[in-house]
Amino acid sequence: MSAFSCLAQNLDNKNIQSKNDFKLAKKKLSRISIDGVPNHFSNYEKAIEYNLKALDWANNEESITDVIDTKSALLAMYMKLNMHSEAIVLAKNILTYPQVKNSRGSVDTMYALKETYRKSERFNDFLKILPMYYEACEKFGYPVTGGSVYENEIAYVHFSLNNYEKAISSYKKCVIEFKRKEEYLLQSSSFNDIGTCFKNLNKKDSAHFYFNKGLNIVKNLQSKSNYDEGYLNYFGNILKINVAETSPDIIPDATMISLYKNVIKDGVNTNELNIVIDAYYGLSKVFFRQNNSELTLKYIDSAEVVLKSYTYPKVKAAILELKVETYLLKGQSDKAKTYFKIYKKYSDSLSKVKIDKSFMNGILKYETNIKEKELEEVKKLIKSERKVILYQSIGIISLLFVFIFFGFIFIKIRRDTKIIKYQKFIVDKALTDNKVLIKEIHHRVKNNLQMVSSLFFLQSRKSKNANFKEILEQSQQQIQSMSLVHELLYEKDDIIDVNADKYIKKLINSLLTAYPNKKIELEISITNTTLHLDYANPIGLIINELVTNSIKHGFKGMNTGKISITLNKTKNAYEFEYSDNGIGIDKEIQTKKSNKTFGIRLIKSLVQEMNGTLEIDFNTKLKYKITFLDKK
Repeated sequence: MSAFSCLAQNLDNKNIQSKNDFKLAKKKLSRISIDGVPNHFSNYEKAIEYNLKALDWANNEESITDVIDTKSALLAMYMKLNMHSEAIVLAKNILTYPQVKNSRGSVDTMYALKETYRKSERFNDFLKILPMYYEACEKFGYPVTGGSVYENEIAYVHFSLNNYEKAISSYKKCVIEFKRKEEYLLQSSSFNDIGTCFKNLNKKDSAHFYFNKGLNIVKNLQSKSNYDEGYLNYFGNILKINVAETSPDIIPDATMISLYKNVIKDGVNTNELNIVIDAYYGLSKVFFRQNNSELTLKYIDSAEVVLKSYTYPKVKAAILELKVETYLLKGQSDKAKTYFKIYKKYSDSLSKVKIDKSFMNGILKYETNIKEKELEEVKKLIKSERKVILYQSIGIISLLFVFIFFGFIFIKIRRDTKIIKYQKFIVDKALTDNKVLIKEIHHRVKNNLQMVSSLFFLQSRKSKNANFKEILEQSQQQIQSMSLVHELLYEKDDIIDVNADKYIKKLINSLLTAYPNKKIELEISITNTTLHLDYANPIGLIINELVTNSIKHGFKGMNTGKISITLNKTKNAYEFEYSDNGIGIDKEIQTKKSNKTFGIRLIKSLVQEMNGTLEIDFNTKLKYKITFLDKK
């Protein structure tokens, strides 16, 4: 520790009471992203507390510039600690200030928001902010590579959603663009990404081919003097590891250990923590193959230390899997069981079952060894008893047969009990796995629907045809209503029924955000009930159509309006009513148009799909009443 660190002022409990106090706070907080917190705070929580005090002072002084600066410092800490929800809310708030919107600061804040969406896998939001971020970069003169970098971002989304074929297609476009711009190091990186996609598809030959292409580019660059030699050696070692791991030849362990250690050293210096974690995991696998459990656990522990400050779900799951297998290798089944439970809790959303098989095989092997020892003991006992039988009387022989009989009954009961317990365990495990898989399906469906919605959004931005643009926006809203159903199912334990009140309110609020100039009052009355998945999607689409009609036609020429929705459940049926206080429509006109307009035909089709009935009341204001039977 340096003398400066020893004498540094501790600001854990420091209050902000004057302009000088605030200047000190602003100076120290701006350095945290570079120096970290040890010089002035016990931990990041204390630094955040101090930042909030500075923010209160800036708000009281009504200094917009100071408020923005302190919020930006707080945003940097939220990102450092992977506090995604807090970072998203704060970044959106910072972007509302005109001083930020019209300055280069908007690029930094949008970059933080973009990266937070990426790390938290909110890809729908990520794809929405992407064009805005690059537009701001161009506007304020930030150096970006243009279309190739944008395509690389799209490829990353496909890669994260396991759409490896689409990711490969995007990365290949990047290769062509980087070559055209003579950015050969980025071209090499794209070859490495293509190889990784093929590796995940278990196509090792293709992966090996592309890793080699990337490595050959790096070797060619190493012969030139206008590149950073240290970084080239580091990236070259990464590619050598990937080439070796996909090679059909057997690579000596000593070679792999040397490569992994070099990459760890350079990865720490460049702060590329995902590379460091991969290298630690690679070292662990090498020593596990050598049956060296101590060194395996040593490097697993090192990887877990880095994982505390970096989110890497797939590798974390693999590391937990290897940890269970290592403890089984050591014969420590209790620790293996403990880490198996940790793995299961962590991997619910990853839907992995490989470690289950490894764990169960290990436990079965352990219990089989115990059984064999018990059988050996029984054999020895029987052999001993047979010797005794030769010297005993007929009475003792009779007693011995009784003893053997009851012993056999006891062993049979004990064995049957274990079989029943094991079968129950297998059934419970299968039910848990099925539930996890169904939840994962909902998660994937939600992500894919959001991807389609985002593509509609991007296409609507490009289109100059107003009718086509309106059709795309309506389709996007309909897809989002369906996506919301799967999002709610993924978040709760019940994977079939959706909370009706939460779903309908969240859906309508989402729809109204598309019409910020309309002040719509909502009157929603929903009993404490749920909707089956087969009803949630049709009801969502019907509400989507009715709300859109109300705003576009019912409230035409009006800035305010009121929408009323009720949903009641009787003993064996649902009653849904929708009305608004708009201008209404003449019954005869509506009757003539009812079979011509797409909206009414869609509503009737959805009601028919639910085996329900539709009533439209024209007496006062327009009212829709839908009745359908309970699914259960």
